[in-house]
Amino acid sequence: MREKRVAVLVGLGSLVAAGAASAQVWNRALNWTPGTVAGTSVGNPGPGPGGADVWGYESVSGSALGSAGAWYDQPRTPLTWDPQWWNTGVGAWTTGDDKSPPIMQDRFIHNLHTSTFDSVPMVTWNNPLGDGTAVDVTGSLRLRWTGNGGIGMPVDVDLMLGLYDASSGITSPLLAQTYAKPTPAPSFEEEIVIPLEFTSIMLDAGDQIVLTHRGREAFGPQGMWVTVFDGGMNITLVPAPGAAAVLGMAGLAALRRRRARA
Repeated sequence: MREKRVAVLVGLGSLVAAGAASAQVWNRALNWTPGTVAGTSVGNPGPGPGGADVWGYESVSGSALGSAGAWYDQPRTPLTWDPQWWNTGVGAWTTGDDKSPPIMQDRFIHNLHTSTFDSVPMVTWNNPLGDGTAVDVTGSLRLRWTGNGGIGMPVDVDLMLGLYDASSGITSPLLAQTYAKPTPAPSFEEEIVIPLEFTSIMLDAGDQIVLTHRGREAFGPQGMWVTVFDGGMNITLVPAPGAAAVLGMAGLAALRRRRARA
């Protein structure tokens, strides 16, 4: 009898594990698909799990957080594919050959040079699941200050993670904060970690999760930039109400059948 009870528990555990494994998770770095046609937006947006095009790459201009013309609420321009960003061997979505802002597999950069300051990068997750979708946004981001020789300047950085409502055209921030460089002086590749824990965000068809950042000060003639690493951010589908109950009932039914046979 004990061996049979152990078998039942193992079987139930496998069922629960299978349910957990079926949860749909989007991670931009893991879902990354390079462009296929240089100088075009073919492949932007790009696919996530299941093949639906979800990850979008855009450039936007505007003013700081808290202002009437905050950049994240302004018209956007889709980026194009640059297979060799400054001959680094790294491909990026950009506004043109070797132009800013670049969005790469696990990071995107706001170039603070006076000539490129008005081109701000934006990553979007485009809801592929229709009305009534609920997702969690969890994990972390890393924000880094750097520049020529790796030396970053103490410029404040506005970061915005939000929900874009397609029906109204309005972006509502989930996280909208200005971050100061920890060392208020030039330093080498200094960075901070920003934790994310936003649960049960409701979306309808056409809605987006938006992530973007903007330095508050332009520099020249030296190169300075601020980078967000987003490979630690996960967007996870929240099961519809009742899905967990269905899984539980299936497990109980399996348990009863095996007890009956015992």
